[in-house]
Amino acid sequence: MVRFWRHFVSELSPLQQLDLPERLKKGYAALDVMEQHLATRPFFVDDRYGLADIALYGYTHVATKAISTSRAILTSRLGLPAWSHSPATSP
Repeated sequence: MVRFWRHFVSELSPLQQLDLPERLKKGYAALDVMEQHLATRPFFVDDRYGLADIALYGYTHVATKAISTSRAILTSRLGLPAWSHSPATSP
């Protein structure tokens, strides 16, 4: 949602502006859960990339576009950069 707001909405409504910090907080929390999971395994389910990786990649690979200073979103999470290349390069 935040990415959509940042790229396709010219001006946030007052309600959206109030909601933005909470949405970012929840997004970071989701990335933290993913990072914790990937700290002990290369993929989300089993030892190969599968449906869970495909589904999560759809959101995660654009996470850095949600906020302008977000390059640190993935680079600060050690497991996510390596994992994020796997679905992109897998058949």
